[in-house]
Amino acid sequence: VTSLTCLILQLAVLMLGLDVFTAGIMSLVRGRAGANTLVAAANIAAALDAVTAYFIGTPGWGYPMCAAAALATVFAIWGAELYGRALRFTVKARELAPDAVGVCAAEPGAGVDESGARTSASPLSAKSVLTKSESQFKSWTSRAEEPDAVEELSAGLVPVILAAAVLLSAAASAISGSWTYFLRILAAIVCCSAPLCAFIACALPYFLLAWRTFGAGAAVAGWPGMRDIGRSGAVVVTDSDLFPQDSVRISSIRILDGERPEDVIADAGSVVIASGSGLAGAFGELLERNGCALRRVEDFCCHEGGGLTALIAGEEVLCGGAGFMRLMGVLVPQKLADRSAVFVAINGELRGIFTMEYVPAPGVGKALTKLLHSRCKAVFAVRDFLVTPLMLNRKYRVNAESFDFPTFAERYAVTAGAAPSGAKPCAILGREGLGGIIEVAVSGRRCYLAGVLGAILSAAGSVAGMLMAFSLFAFGAGLTASGVILYMSLWLVPCLIAALFCAR
Repeated sequence: VTSLTCLILQLAVLMLGLDVFTAGIMSLVRGRAGANTLVAAANIAAALDAVTAYFIGTPGWGYPMCAAAALATVFAIWGAELYGRALRFTVKARELAPDAVGVCAAEPGAGVDESGARTSASPLSAKSVLTKSESQFKSWTSRAEEPDAVEELSAGLVPVILAAAVLLSAAASAISGSWTYFLRILAAIVCCSAPLCAFIACALPYFLLAWRTFGAGAAVAGWPGMRDIGRSGAVVVTDSDLFPQDSVRISSIRILDGERPEDVIADAGSVVIASGSGLAGAFGELLERNGCALRRVEDFCCHEGGGLTALIAGEEVLCGGAGFMRLMGVLVPQKLADRSAVFVAINGELRGIFTMEYVPAPGVGKALTKLLHSRCKAVFAVRDFLVTPLMLNRKYRVNAESFDFPTFAERYAVTAGAAPSGAKPCAILGREGLGGIIEVAVSGRRCYLAGVLGAILSAAGSVAGMLMAFSLFAFGAGLTASGVILYMSLWLVPCLIAALFCAR
């Protein structure tokens, strides 16, 4: 009667998670076994164990393994619910941001030397970097639903576990001399090979990641996106991340006597726009207001002194800060040497001064502070020669000296490494500024490490549990249902600790 009562309770739980059971059976039929396959096998073995105990059981058999199989079903349902909620956050973030920008793991491009020629690959190209790209999102939802690390490991491991469970059960029954106990041994071995951490190892970190990034207006494309983020070497920070387009403007213009303002504005705007820096938007608006057209820029190159050179209509145009002008032999009066000004020289003579105003963007200071206290490596590939660590100290009140500002050649190389055609985004950003991409990079890497740890623990727990159950039944005193539940639960502790690390 006790065995039948346990069976009824198990079937009640199984009906609540019937989709988990059917998914496990169908995945095995399709040759793509997963963690749900172990749940289905555990429920079948436990049910047969309860029926056998009713018909031929003797005093001392103990409870069947129905409770262990039901607990595995409950955690499988919980894992599916977590993944479903995470997908809801992911799809909702995509829906609320129709003009979202993609984040891809791309290889940095080749370097640019001082003559403007392409050189060998950048030192940062050893690993992919997270960078913004204009990726298509047609396959966004399908990519978010791709199998996670546990499912990938289970595809090759679960069929072996199921075959080994049958063989080990037969061997244990032969060694102990009790063939009527075969289904009890089989149910215990299968339940021990399905530790509870397997069902939430990746689902819980992904749910926490989706919840955190949704608050920052971003989303990650499931396990593939977490994997791309976790394996990337760094995150690229560009001009628009630190100072979005609306936060950079020209506050004043000074054209030296004897110069045509249209020519100076056209030359300066053409060189700055060719650089692709954060100053391009402000100078583009200036050209439009003054009715000036872009001019043909030839032999463009960037210098490590923090400036730009080019040829326009046969004349050499220099554009940069006061220090760069002095480095190039251009006389700049001390009273005009504003550290927030862009100086323009033509054929070695100073022609114009454009004073820039940078308005701190909301949330960027907080993101920089978070970056300082994390282990995430950021490459400040800023093309704007006025944006320096000292300038970030003044604007955002952060100690930017520890940030990685590579050479200008490497900055242009990293930002030139666009994602290849057809590349799938690992995340999307629905808001401008640094907050979204830093949240994706920092939290995404933590959750990826937690997911990998959980997948490894799941595989180790499955193999160890199978061998432990076999040894106890063959050479020991056996294993009760409570002992199986305790073993299944012990592997849950490190996964929960790793999840708390993700939510920190």
